[in-house]
Amino acid sequence: MQHPNVPRSKRNRTPEQEALMLMVRQFHGYQIAREALESRYASMRKWEIITEEKYEEAKATAGKEARKLEKQSLKALLKHFPITSFPIWTEWLKNVRGAGETITIQLAAYIQPITDFPTVSSLWAFAGFAVNADGQAMRRKKGETYNHNPRLKSLSYLAADCLVKAARHKSAIYPPYYRLYSEYKQRQRELHPEPVKAKAFSKRGEVWHHYTDGHINNMALRYLAKRFLSNWWEADYQLTTGEVPGKPYVHEIMGHTHIQGPWEMVGDGTFKLPEEKKEPKKRAKRKKGEVA
Repeated sequence: MQHPNVPRSKRNRTPEQEALMLMVRQFHGYQIAREALESRYASMRKWEIITEEKYEEAKATAGKEARKLEKQSLKALLKHFPITSFPIWTEWLKNVRGAGETITIQLAAYIQPITDFPTVSSLWAFAGFAVNADGQAMRRKKGETYNHNPRLKSLSYLAADCLVKAARHKSAIYPPYYRLYSEYKQRQRELHPEPVKAKAFSKRGEVWHHYTDGHINNMALRYLAKRFLSNWWEADYQLTTGEVPGKPYVHEIMGHTHIQGPWEMVGDGTFKLPEEKKEPKKRAKRKKGEVA
C-alpha cells in the first residue's frame, strides 16, 4: 500500500548527499555483521555448542576485528563528512542534550534533502510513523507494500532512547525531551490505571495485554520520536530554505498550541519529576529487657 505522503523511491539528492548515503549504508553493513556475529556466538554458548573459553576467545579475536572494522568505517564517515558541515548540528542539535554526532549524521543521510518533504506528515510517513483513517499506527500486511524506510524508523527510536537516557537523575537534570516522555507516560497511566486484555493472541497462544508498563513505555518512545522528527523537519526546513515552515496539522487545525518548536528544546530545563508519596516506616517497639 503506497501511502500518499511518502515520497517515491527517487529522491532529489545531490551527488554529495548520495555519497553520504553510501558511506552510511557501509557503516550499517559493518554494524549489522558485528551484531550478527556476536549473536551467533552467544547462541552457540547458550546451547553449549562451544565452551565458555571458546566463546571468550571468539570475542577476543573475531568480535574484536568486527568492532575494529565498524569503528574504522565510522571514523572514515566523520572524516569525509565532518559533523560541523551540517547546519542542523551546529545551529540546533549540538545544544540538545542526548543528541550525538553519530545519530545525527545517520539521520541526515536518510532525511536530506528536507525539501523532499513538504510537510512534517510526509516525513513521519517516510519514517514509518503514519496512521490510518482510524488513527491507528500503520503496520505491514501480507500481500501489501508499505513504502517506508525501516532503517530511518529504527534510528528515530534510537534517537528517542538517547534523549531519554540523557536525563541525570542524581543531579536532577531533566532535559525538555525527557519532560515530554515523562509527562506522556504519566498521562497514559492516569487514563489506563490497569492493563487491558487485547482481543488478539500471540503465536504461542498467549493473551496480549495493552497498557502494561512496557507497552506505555513503547508508546512514549514512539511519541517522542515523532516529536523529535517534527522538530528536525521544522529546524532543517528553516535552515535550508530560510523560510519559516507552516505549523503541523495538530497545531494549526486541531489547536494543539502547546507543542514546542525546535529552538525551545535546547538546554537542560528545570523540569522536576513528581514526588512519590512514601509512607513513613513504623519502628517496632521493643519490650523491656530485649536486645536489638
